[in-house]
Amino acid sequence: MKIRLVLLAYSIIFITTHSNAEATKLEEIKIFEETNKSTGYTNQFQQESLTGSRLGLNIKEIPASIELINSKTMEERGDTTISQAITKATGIIGGESGHGIGGKFIARGFAGNRFPGITFLSDGLKLGGSPISVRNIEVANLDRIEVLRGASSVLNGEGSIGATINLITKKPNFTKEETELDFRLGSYDSYRAYFGTNGVAIKDILAYRIDVVTREIGSNFDGEKREVDSLNTSFLYKINDNLITTLSIEKSKDDNEYIYVGTPLVNNKLDKSVRKQNYNIFSDGVDKGDNLLIKQGTEWFYDNIEIKNQFYYQNSESEARRPFTTNQVPNESKVKISGSDMWSKQDLIGDRLDFIQKGDIFGLENRFLVGTDISKMNLKRDISPSSTLPNPAINMYNPNKEIFGNRFRYREKEVDLDINQYSFYVEDQLNITDNLKLIGGIRYDIHDLEWNYLKGYYATNSSKSKKHKDLSYRAGLVFDLTDTTTLYTSYTTSIEPGASLIGLRNNQTDLDLTKAEQYEVGLKQSLLDDKAEFTISAYEINKKNMFVNDPNNAGNILNSGEQKSKGLELSFGIQPIEQISIDANFAYTDAKFEGSYNYGKTPNSVPEYIGNLGVRYMPISNFGIGTWLRYVDSFYINDTNTLKLPSYTTVDLTLDYTYNKKTTFSFLLKNLTDELYATTAKNDTGGVYLGEARSFEFGVNYKF
Repeated sequence: MKIRLVLLAYSIIFITTHSNAEATKLEEIKIFEETNKSTGYTNQFQQESLTGSRLGLNIKEIPASIELINSKTMEERGDTTISQAITKATGIIGGESGHGIGGKFIARGFAGNRFPGITFLSDGLKLGGSPISVRNIEVANLDRIEVLRGASSVLNGEGSIGATINLITKKPNFTKEETELDFRLGSYDSYRAYFGTNGVAIKDILAYRIDVVTREIGSNFDGEKREVDSLNTSFLYKINDNLITTLSIEKSKDDNEYIYVGTPLVNNKLDKSVRKQNYNIFSDGVDKGDNLLIKQGTEWFYDNIEIKNQFYYQNSESEARRPFTTNQVPNESKVKISGSDMWSKQDLIGDRLDFIQKGDIFGLENRFLVGTDISKMNLKRDISPSSTLPNPAINMYNPNKEIFGNRFRYREKEVDLDINQYSFYVEDQLNITDNLKLIGGIRYDIHDLEWNYLKGYYATNSSKSKKHKDLSYRAGLVFDLTDTTTLYTSYTTSIEPGASLIGLRNNQTDLDLTKAEQYEVGLKQSLLDDKAEFTISAYEINKKNMFVNDPNNAGNILNSGEQKSKGLELSFGIQPIEQISIDANFAYTDAKFEGSYNYGKTPNSVPEYIGNLGVRYMPISNFGIGTWLRYVDSFYINDTNTLKLPSYTTVDLTLDYTYNKKTTFSFLLKNLTDELYATTAKNDTGGVYLGEARSFEFGVNYKF
């Protein structure tokens, strides 16, 4: 039924699209940079980054490690989910765990779950920092993904010590583009249907874009199904030669059955005998989300001045009734589970205003930006309290279905939280010489928080308030050693809560935010007449005031944890001839706890080495063969380093055949060797998230 409705929508939109006048390219104003259609790591340096700076700088001009993954790259690699795409970037591991991209991801030794080290943005906007605000896993509506590694609070506020992932959507424009239909069928009864079109309603004045996707995802875990639907509509209106406005409405829903919640280790080892077992046993289980995001932007240009304003509103709601731990009972063929029944609703409204001026200071070329970001968020959450009923284990090899309420209590009102954020920031680039640029930035954040803890998990009828006032800095130098070689160095500070602001317990609300500082040096180089690009960077991050348990007072939390992470990262792309392209990246990470908490130990789920290698070969002009090899070193499953999982290597294969200018057929084989591996550990609980088993996918893409 759902597919029929989508196909009907396709037909209606097709008729509407082809009744409009033909578009022409707008020359008067640079509204959007033309998206680079090359793939992999070549031709990236001259691309403008919306994540590493708000000054309109390209990647070569920014003193940071940045990667772009555009839509063509994702298509050629066979990546249809956000986690598939970003884990091919340098030094990132992780996977989904039933909360879309809210699962556990790690970059530069810092995790995005227990300690929030990775931030997800939508077109540069930070949407509350809650897993319920980033549930959609789809990439069909994305123009590209930008990955900024390292501390970046000076750009995005609290969080973002390990990495920032910016999901940049496709935008309307006045350039004629083909309408796209894409359909895929895969293992475990999975399918995906996508429609995308860019149209011009009034020549050079009004343009629109529509992206629709519906998909169902199955897996090798017994009974797991995910249904994902999203609709993105956006409009571009040119008021005059100096003023444009945009409106974007994004609606997404997901509804899942027996969502995978993790796998226990069997006698402290990965075991194929439980690879397909799904320990989400609740026949009345729930895991679904509903998200609405509205963005309205205005841009005004005059000589060397630009003013940008972005208004945004988000309403997100989610329900989850499922297990969250899956641990083996020692020396028994049983698994002990614990579960929760949770409902969350988030309302966010905000406005960001940037003023940009390009000019001279004492005869030196200069770009200057001053801006504000003000938002108000309310979060309501109901959750099941700690169970007072017996919690017997289930059979490890035959986990029978049961009803949640027979084992756990249903939810009660838990917390009502208000967060008012006021942020003020300045960014500047000064050309000291033709070859030497100074980049600086400062940001002042005020977070005014009020918790009302109701009857529930954390406390009973208690209210807390806290106001955080914090500064973040960035200072960097960029030196063009030659026309093709650029050196950079930077110092950056960052702030983040010990846990997500929306997840703080009542015994954590009085604690200060954690602090981090990062030192980084790097080199960016183009080779072989821009047929190859190479990036190498070295960094050290020191993080203090992490939340740790008080050894002298059970249940109390202290701001005394420390972590140091240092490493080396490199990425390389080359297209020596038109038929062959090669992409490779490598990351070395040395992460250790400092201070009183597990001194000298490595945080869980942080491998020392991560490497990726992708090769694409086109023996004839319309036929492509690709492979992607990924190596992840062994890592500890707990912060005490008593148990280590083995390293693993996976291999993906892709084929694509362009039948004519309009139709392309594709085939994807993931995890060719059916490697059994864990993407991450489940926070010292003795369970892991397993990676994808071997699967295949056929696709057809039609453009007209």
